[in-house]
Formats: sequence, C-alpha cells, structure tokens
Amino acid sequence: MNLTHALFPPLLILMPVGAEAGLEFCNNSDEKVSVAIGYNDGGVWTSEGWWVAEPDECIDVIKGDLTQRYYYILVDAADFDGVYDKSANTYNFCVANEAFTISGDEDCEARGYTTRDFNEVDTGDNVRYGIDLQPY
Repeated sequence: MNLTHALFPPLLILMPVGAEAGLEFCNNSDEKVSVAIGYNDGGVWTSEGWWVAEPDECIDVIKGDLTQRYYYILVDAADFDGVYDKSANTYNFCVANEAFTISGDEDCEARGYTTRDFNEVDTGDNVRYGIDLQPY
C-alpha cells in the first residue's frame, strides 16, 4: 500500500515510516516545531504533547504498532500556524504550555488548559504511519 499522498498541501505529506515507529513526524522545515496528538483511549479523549523536532529531524511520537485508526495532530511553529486545513475534520482537545497528558476534552479552560483544534489523520489499517512536515 502506498501511503504517500498530500494531507494538507503543501504542509503535510504522509509517508511510510521506519520499523520501530508507530507514528513518526519528520520536520522538513527550517525551524523547530512542537507536536501534540489526540486520540480516543478506551472511550476517553486524550491529548499529549509536546514533542519537539529540530529542522531535518524525525521524531517517534508513538512507538510500536498503532492501536487507533484516527489520530489528531497539532503542529506549533511560525511556519505552520497550527497546520489547520479547514477542509479536514478537526477535533477540539485540551493543551498546556508545558509537556502534558490530559484525559478528557471538555471544560479545558475551567481545568486550567487551552482548547485547540487538532486535524484528523486517518491511518487506515496501518500499524505504522509517517507525517512529513513541510513549510508553506
């Protein structure tokens, strides 16, 4: 199966990943990017972040086989502006300024977090998936 196709042209290109990575981000921009993900963990919406990728660096956000079909991503950097694609499905998750794992997606502000839109990524039935970050 060929996984190379544009998700958010020209921002993200999906690609096959190495054997160890379940979900990998490769930063092909000239600036450092921060990545957060969201997913449904046994009926509880969960968000995690921040992983940092330097220019020309790949990072494994999920190691081992993927267990979900849908993951939600947020990329923070000046050249990406959250990587919003208004035609793609989005889902609101809670985020924090520092490293976080947050269970639940409601009442973010009341719990001391910020609500952000994450873009949906359909990994199909793949156990490994890659996202190639390209600046616009």
